[in-house]
Amino acid sequence: MRKIKVVAYNPLWPVFFNTEQSNLKDKLEGTATAVHHIGSTAVPGLAAKPIIDILVEVTSLEALDALNDKMVSIGYVPLGENGISGRRYFQKGGNERTHHIHAFAVGDPNITRHLMFRDYLRANQDIADEYADLKLRVAADCKNDSHKYCEDKDCFVKKHERLSLKGKTMDLISSALKRFPKLNFSILPTPIHRLERLSDMLGADLYCKRDDLTGFAMGGNKNRKLDFLIAEALEQGKDTVIGVGANQSNFCRMAAGCSAAAGLDVHLVLGGKKPEKDTGNLLLDKLFGAVIHHVDTKDWDAWEEQGKELKKDLEAQGKKVYYLPVGGSTPTGALGYVSAMDEIVKQSISMGVEFQTVIHASSSAGTQSGLVIGKAMSGWTGDITGIGVAKNKLQLEQDIKELSGQTANLLDTEYNPADIFVDDSYAGEEYGARTEKGTEAIELFAQKEGIILDHVYSGKAAAAMIDYARKGRFGKNDNVLFIHTGGNIEIFE
Repeated sequence: MRKIKVVAYNPLWPVFFNTEQSNLKDKLEGTATAVHHIGSTAVPGLAAKPIIDILVEVTSLEALDALNDKMVSIGYVPLGENGISGRRYFQKGGNERTHHIHAFAVGDPNITRHLMFRDYLRANQDIADEYADLKLRVAADCKNDSHKYCEDKDCFVKKHERLSLKGKTMDLISSALKRFPKLNFSILPTPIHRLERLSDMLGADLYCKRDDLTGFAMGGNKNRKLDFLIAEALEQGKDTVIGVGANQSNFCRMAAGCSAAAGLDVHLVLGGKKPEKDTGNLLLDKLFGAVIHHVDTKDWDAWEEQGKELKKDLEAQGKKVYYLPVGGSTPTGALGYVSAMDEIVKQSISMGVEFQTVIHASSSAGTQSGLVIGKAMSGWTGDITGIGVAKNKLQLEQDIKELSGQTANLLDTEYNPADIFVDDSYAGEEYGARTEKGTEAIELFAQKEGIILDHVYSGKAAAAMIDYARKGRFGKNDNVLFIHTGGNIEIFE
């Protein structure tokens, strides 16, 4: 029986590979198009079995099969597919194994899988260290049973192979977004951390994406949208911005701050009765120099109508107006959360934590639409749960479907409408209404984690997450990511 032995990294392993690479290129000339060092011996510092794994890309498997005699002449035993369809596998060294060759035809997806996993371990030392520790433990426990050795590390390998491949697909998002103008108001990336005490209390693995810390104009998720929106306004030569929302709109507060910093005049059309005293966001709106236009109604359509009338009036005065609907929820605005999904998956890779569920407050469709398109482009396989805080489930899902379609067209991509899901059961009687579960969530986040939520948005999304955890709606091994979308200023109203 061959001994299973994991040893400390040997700096001569790359030298051994280079020697063998030359031999292979000579014997397989005209058939091998590339020869790569893969596996653990290809990762500097990683403990491994002292066997050099080699990946060979060939023009065709049939052409390689015809060269088996040449492979035998340099010490290799051809073993055919050996359990993996589309592969040709070779061993060298007998019971004192020294080399493995894994050959695939050019374009086989296994080539990408091997190379991405290697590069992922090279780029993430903490994960490579974790892998080394696992292999040392498994080698000590497996009693030289090669099948048990492979089985006991299989879960780790498959998980991180998935994460490494996601890292590759995320380049599609970064590349797609490069053609759109973007400012850098937001302080990014925002951190992700585990909610330790809440997780322990609820028996679930809960994490928080701190988009309340985007920084500019006191932060929040809308900053991500405004990075793209205000950039577009400047590119179009606009000099005035109109923002539409409720009296205490977080979006309008951030729109006022971003517009002021960009040198643009800003008018805000705010729905609801004009208050006797300016508080919270309204106080900050005026501090940023915004001109306020109050509309005494709760009807969002009426706010939009007033905003469009104002646009006509200002344009008649010679102003070049950039119009922002409620929440900045346009295809350009949604790019902010396509980019956020890029950020989430990259952080997931660096943390070594695979998220099964993302949960967040949803109201004007922009954040959720961006996440849905980001999911489609990245290949992330988890669930996105929008907790409706304004419109009912049917209305909001339809809004998200329309905006997702428009955003997909903008990026020349596709998405699956089945990825759109809204739960409106935590909204309360109306938009902005305080709820018992929302208040409890605010208190729990403050007292367990030192994190401030608001009653309108994040408190209701957190209430849903807490309720889901209590009801066992998350899988036993699920990692759940709560996106804190901001709105903390509401606490001070």
